[in-house]
Amino acid sequence: MTVEVGKVSRERLEELVADEGISLAHRALWSSLWDGKGRVADWLRAEIEDVDLPRRRVRVREPVRPDTPEWVPVSELTASLLGRLIGDLTSGPLFSDGPGPERVTREGAFSMARGRAGTGLHAFRSGRLSARSSPAVAESAS
Repeated sequence: MTVEVGKVSRERLEELVADEGISLAHRALWSSLWDGKGRVADWLRAEIEDVDLPRRRVRVREPVRPDTPEWVPVSELTASLLGRLIGDLTSGPLFSDGPGPERVTREGAFSMARGRAGTGLHAFRSGRLSARSSPAVAESAS
């Protein structure tokens, strides 16, 4: 299935991440993507121990593309969401659904973006990449 998406504005991102009816894991993922450095697959592989909240950065393990930096900076908003998401945990998947250690899947992330945010997941990633983004980008959910 192909979904046409545009950029998610800062205002729309702030509305979505403030919506307590949406899973914190997905809101934190959307904010991480909006920050613009990591790719979906990089974020979904992240572990709690990869997060350096004091320096507002996350280590990328085995990046999808070789040009991805080892440490991805995150905004204050994202750091706040990640801090809430991690809580007292010290290990496990950074983005997990539910009370157990079930990692958010690619399919689940795309489905949540479509269903709750009304847009494709890559629309979040384009938030800070406006120079590289076109007004409408085709995204494949498969």
